Amino acid sequence: MREQEYDQSHESKALWRLAVYIFGVVLASIIMLAINAGMVFGLASVLDVAFQNIPLVEPIIQYSIYVVPMLLLYLEWYAWDILVSARRRH
Repeated sequence: MREQEYDQSHESKALWRLAVYIFGVVLASIIMLAINAGMVFGLASVLDVAFQNIPLVEPIIQYSIYVVPMLLLYLEWYAWDILVSARRRH
């Protein structure tokens, strides 16, 4: 009986830790995605003004506003994974 209560207690703590971890990852991703989108949008605005006369620039810029922030988010998490895994090895 005591062992079952101990297992349930550990399971409950593990579930809460997992929930907090997932919430933290989602929150960090939202913040990084907002920053990335702001940087890409600012750069796209400058490029749109600089290359007004070229007809295909606007669709390319619009596409990049959607794709580049997600690509940057992936690269940021990949770099984080490399840094954390290197620290864990030592």
